[in-house]
Amino acid sequence: MPKIPKGKKFLQVYIDEDIYNKLMDIIKMKYDRLHGVLSVEVNDALAHWINEQTPLTHTRAHTNPGMPRLQQNLDMIIRKLKELGFFLQFTLSDWIKACALTVGSDRRTWKKYLDYALKFHRVKWIAGQIYEII
Repeated sequence: MPKIPKGKKFLQVYIDEDIYNKLMDIIKMKYDRLHGVLSVEVNDALAHWINEQTPLTHTRAHTNPGMPRLQQNLDMIIRKLKELGFFLQFTLSDWIKACALTVGSDRRTWKKYLDYALKFHRVKWIAGQIYEII
């Protein structure tokens, strides 16, 4: 059994094969990867369903925290690189351009997202100012 992060519960379920295939297609389209995002999407879907089933009160609490903004922005930058034609390797100037088109062109901004992309193993440094999308 996998190591379960604190505050999380392990859940194993069986779902219809067609629903599973549609879910995987959407996740691949949305994230360009599978690792770590299935739990996020299932958690969000269940939280949405719970909100819909909860009787209305004067204020409905949102139980769906969603994906962190940092991760969403990182996904947008990498998606923009791919739209610009950089599917494997890119230069630092390509990264800066993709950031400018998505999250901002300030030096601190593109540097922050590049540091996080390296930290989260979304990209890796090759040599000089050349990086690779993982």
